[in-house]
Amino acid sequence: MQAFDVAGYVVDDDAERVDVDAVWQFLSTQAYWGRWRRREDLAAQVRSAWRVVGVYRCDSGALVGFARAVSDGVSLAYLADVFITPGHRGRGLGKLLVAVMIDRGAGAGFHWSLHTADAHSMYAGFGFAPANPTSMERPGDRRTATPFGAARPVAPTRRRFGAFAGPCTPLAGEGSAPAPTGLPLWVRRSCCGTRSSREPTAGSTRRFG
Repeated sequence: MQAFDVAGYVVDDDAERVDVDAVWQFLSTQAYWGRWRRREDLAAQVRSAWRVVGVYRCDSGALVGFARAVSDGVSLAYLADVFITPGHRGRGLGKLLVAVMIDRGAGAGFHWSLHTADAHSMYAGFGFAPANPTSMERPGDRRTATPFGAARPVAPTRRRFGAFAGPCTPLAGEGSAPAPTGLPLWVRRSCCGTRSSREPTAGSTRRFG
């Protein structure tokens, strides 16, 4: 963990120190981004963050600034939810917060990315620039995103036997579709979850093709 004192404030990357309620208060009422989130969504993001950095008043310990990062821990990182509360701006705390996050820790030298609508000049001072022509991104769609705490859908199991590849097809007479052709009976039954007495036992060998 790292902490930096500056003129009545301390910048600290101790995740246990983050006041999620204070972060939620700002992001849910004053931020122009991410207002779709619920408090539990934010709490999950803070818990799973690669690194979080807070700015705290030395006299009261109150959180007045915050930033979080998502990273693979090796070479790539994304900077998000950066803010300083209005009453504490104009003191250079925003720049110090970003500097601690990207240059004074394990992420120094990483390829960093971010989105901003109004702080381009500040981030340019840290080397950020518009993406080059090779960069692409796919915007999220919250209408199809899995809600916080909900079970994620499981993709259908696919088995590959020679040229046949696809989800299980019911055996003839067990469903509306015919059994896959070109496969031994025991393979067709095993594919559909019904094991046949003709399936080879240990020590026996089946040849395909």
